[in-house]
Amino acid sequence: MNMDRLAVSYHEGWEQRTRPVVGALSTAVARERDRAGEQYAVVLSSDDQPLLLIEIA
Repeated sequence: MNMDRLAVSYHEGWEQRTRPVVGALSTAVARERDRAGEQYAVVLSSDDQPLLLIEIA
């Protein structure tokens, strides 16, 4: 894992049974959802491999 190449992406959420994230969000939309207290997910990845998923609700 290359820690210099970490990427952050935002999504509407994730599918618990099959585990993929769904509905890509822009950073601006994720910020709006955060301010409004709405749900979104944050994925931290390296070399296109997801490392961490945080679901904000």
